[in-house]
Amino acid sequence: MAPVVSRPGVILLPEDPGFTDVCDAYRNATAAVHDWLDHHTQDIIDVIRSDPGLDKRSYSAKNVPRWLETARQTLEEQGENTLFVMTEKGDSLYRFSCTCLARKTKSGARCPVHPFLMPAKPWWNCIRVWKPM
Repeated sequence: MAPVVSRPGVILLPEDPGFTDVCDAYRNATAAVHDWLDHHTQDIIDVIRSDPGLDKRSYSAKNVPRWLETARQTLEEQGENTLFVMTEKGDSLYRFSCTCLARKTKSGARCPVHPFLMPAKPWWNCIRVWKPM
């Protein structure tokens, strides 16, 4: 347990994970996304295209490949230290987050399921450490 600098005797809970550990976890998650984009783009497109509950106006045959390619190019250019802005007006990769997919899924239908759509969780675990809840 690490004492708080300005208040001796106060202990932080949970223990500070350390900057290197957080960065390594984020880089691993980013590498996994890069691998999916390099080797399984068509699988991702097929899952999105064939999902009956997803709004096809937003997730059109034109948009989905373009968003995936933009994310792949960003990773190619910036490498393992790529920081994605996971907001509506941020990076195209946000379109494949569970949050965005849930908003674009018809009422009563379930979101598309694919392993690529899950890497947001390791990123969220990294970001939670940096940002107070």
